[in-house]
Amino acid sequence: MENIVAIDNNLLIKWRLLRNDSRPFCLDHYSCRLFVITPRGRDEIASFSVSGEDKNILSWQMNNKQLRFLGSCTLSVSITGKGKEVARVEYRDAFRVSQRSPKNCDCNKKLELTSFVDVLHPEMTEGNITVLFPSFEVRDNMHLYMVGDTDAYNSNFELDEQGHLIYKNN
Repeated sequence: MENIVAIDNNLLIKWRLLRNDSRPFCLDHYSCRLFVITPRGRDEIASFSVSGEDKNILSWQMNNKQLRFLGSCTLSVSITGKGKEVARVEYRDAFRVSQRSPKNCDCNKKLELTSFVDVLHPEMTEGNITVLFPSFEVRDNMHLYMVGDTDAYNSNFELDEQGHLIYKNN
C-alpha cells in the first residue's frame, strides 16, 4: 500500500467510479451512502460531494480528528436508485494511517482513487451496462443459457465482440 497519511493530518479523498466498460458511472439519479472502514469500526461519511464532468467523483475531506487511529482503511459506497440498492463498490486498503509521514511527504495529502462499480440490479440503472467481467468465449459446440425471472428480462442481455455480457436497459 503506497497511500500513507500521518496521524492527526488532513486527507482529501476523490474517488472516481467507472462502469466495467471503463465509462463513467454517473451518480445523478442515485443516492449514495459512503463509509470508511477503520480498525475501530465503520464510520459513515455524512458530508461528501459528487463532482466531475460526468458526475462520477465522490469527494470528501477527512480531518485530523477523524484520522486519530493507526492502520489501513477500506472505502465502501452503496448506490441506491428507486429505493433499491443497485450497486456497491468497495476499495480495500485504500490508505493507511501511520504514526509519522514518510520522508518528503506532504502531510495534508490528496488521495485520488478509481474503482469499477459492481452492479447488483442492472435493470435499475440508466443506459446500457456491462454486468459480467472479464470476458468468456462461447464456441460453436457450446450453448449459452441465461435464466432470469422473466423472458423480458433475459432478452435484454447480449454478448459483445469481446465476449462481455451486456445488459441493455432501453
